[in-house]
Amino acid sequence: MTPVDPTTPVEPWVVVAQNGDRSVREQVAAIESAGVVRRLAPGR
Repeated sequence: MTPVDPTTPVEPWVVVAQNGDRSVREQVAAIESAGVVRRLAPGR
């Protein structure tokens, strides 16, 4: 699997698709900690 570049803005479902069955919350939390999801999904 290709690791996700934390500097690249990417929607959570793209990361989940690239990482297979890992927990969605785990994926989203990892993206949020990179400061990406906050501006892409302001409802979270």
